[in-house]
Amino acid sequence: MYFWPGVAAIWAALLFGLASLIAYFRVDRGRSDLLPFARGAYAAFATSIVASSAVLLVLLLQHRFDVSYVNSYSSRDLPLHFLISTLWAGQEGSFLLWCFWGALIGLLVWRSAKEQEAPVMIVYLATFLGTVAILCKQSPFKLLPPPVPEDGVGLNPLLQDPWMVIHPPVMFLGFASLSVPFSFAIAALWKKRWDGWVTRAIPWALLTFVMLGTAILMGGYWAYKTLGWGGYWGWDPVENTSLVPWLFTAALVHGMFLQRVRQRHRKINLILACSAFATILYGTFLTRSGVLADFSVHSFIDLGITGWLVAILLAFTTLSIGLIAVRWKTIPALAEEETGLLSRGVLFVLGIATFCALAFVILLGTSAPLLTRLSGNPSQVQTSFYGKTATPAALVLLVLSGLVPFVSWKAAAARIAGGRHGRGDPRAGARRARSLEPRLPLPGGFRGGHEPSRRPAQGEERKAHRSRRISRPRRRGHHARRHRGLRRLHPLPAAHPRPGPADESRR
Repeated sequence: MYFWPGVAAIWAALLFGLASLIAYFRVDRGRSDLLPFARGAYAAFATSIVASSAVLLVLLLQHRFDVSYVNSYSSRDLPLHFLISTLWAGQEGSFLLWCFWGALIGLLVWRSAKEQEAPVMIVYLATFLGTVAILCKQSPFKLLPPPVPEDGVGLNPLLQDPWMVIHPPVMFLGFASLSVPFSFAIAALWKKRWDGWVTRAIPWALLTFVMLGTAILMGGYWAYKTLGWGGYWGWDPVENTSLVPWLFTAALVHGMFLQRVRQRHRKINLILACSAFATILYGTFLTRSGVLADFSVHSFIDLGITGWLVAILLAFTTLSIGLIAVRWKTIPALAEEETGLLSRGVLFVLGIATFCALAFVILLGTSAPLLTRLSGNPSQVQTSFYGKTATPAALVLLVLSGLVPFVSWKAAAARIAGGRHGRGDPRAGARRARSLEPRLPLPGGFRGGHEPSRRPAQGEERKAHRSRRISRPRRRGHHARRHRGLRRLHPLPAAHPRPGPADESRR
C-alpha cells in the first residue's frame, strides 16, 4: 500500500522525463518543431519532482505515522527545523532531494545551452531518470499496515544538530550541479564541439567546487564541535566520497581556465568532467549499497537498490570511456606547448596532475573494504595512510599556488622565444612571443595580434591597406570611428615611393 498522491507525482516525473528525453532526441535529429513540447515536458517533470517533495514534507509536518518513512525518521517532540531536516534523513528522502535540485537546475540549463540545448538536455535528463526510477522502486510513500503508531521512532540523536538543516542540502546541490559539466562534456564528444562547451559549463563547475567545498567545511566543523570525534577530518569513507569529486572538480576548473584562455588541454578536460561525475556515482554506490556498513558511521544499510546503483554506474562509465575512445583521434591536438618551469601553463598542469593523483590515492584507500572483500577478509586502510600520501600533495599545491601569481603567460613566452630566436635580446624575444600568440577575434569583425608589414618588391605596386567590413555601418560617423580603431590595431605600413627620373640618373 502506498500514499497515492506522492507515488503518482514520482511516476508522473518518470513519464514526463522520458517524454522530454525522446522529444529532445527528435529535435536533435531535425524536428525543431518539437522543441516547445520537449521544454514543456521537462517543465512538467520538474513540477512533478517539486510536488512529490512537497507532499512528503506535508506528511512529515502532519505527523502521518502511517507512512513508513515518516514513522522511521520523525516524532512529535522534534522542533520544526529538525522536523524539516527529516525530509533528507533517510535514503529515499536524500535521493528525492538530489532530484529536487537537479530538476530546478535543469530549468536554467536549457536556457544557457542555446544551440547545444538538445544534446545537453538528453544527457542531463538521463543522469536523473535513473534516480527517479529508484524512487519508483523504493518509494518514500509506502504505508504501514494497521494499527497506526501513535508516535514515530524519531531522528537519530547524532543528527539533531542545526548543521543537519543546511549541510545535506548544500552537499546535494553540489552533486546535482556537477551533472551539468558532465552533460556538456558528453554532448561535446557526441557532436564534436570541442571548445564551446567550456564557456557554458565553467560556471556550473565553479558552483560545484564552491558547494562541495562549503559542505566539506561545514561537515568538518560539525564533526569537531558537536559529535566530538577528536578532529575536523577522520578520513571516514563517506567523507572521502565527497572529497574525491571536489578534488576532480578543482582540477577541472583549472583545466577549463587553460582551455578558455590558451585553447589547450581539450582531452584532459573531457576526461576530468567524466571522472568527476563518475566518482559521485561510485561514492553513492559505496555509501548506499551497504558495503561500508561495518566501516563507516555514515553508511546506509542496503535497501535492495545495489543492482540499480551498479547498473547506473556502469552505464555512464561505459558511455564516457566509449565516447572518449572513439573521438580520441578527432579531438584537436594541443596548441604549441609552453616549455620551461617558469611557464604558468606548466605550473597549471602540475597542479592538475597533483589534484588527480591525490584524488586517485584517496579513492583507492576508500575502496579498500570493497577490494579486500574479494579475498574474503574485508578491511580498511589505517588513517596514517592518508596522512602520508595527502601531506606531500598538499605541500606541492601550496608551493604551486604561491608561484603562479608571479609568472606571466607573455613574460614566460618572451623569455623562451628570446633565448631561441633573439640570442639573448629581450626585444627580439618579445617580438617572437607576439608572433606566437593566438589572434583572438575582436568585436566588429577585426582580429587582434601582430601583423608585420612587408616592403613591396621591385616593380610591384603597393596595395592599399583595406579592411574587410563584416557588417554594413549604420552611419558615416560610425564608419569613420571603426577605421580609426583599425589604425590603432594595425598601423599602416610606411609608404615606399617608386624611384623617379632623378633617382634613376643617380644610379
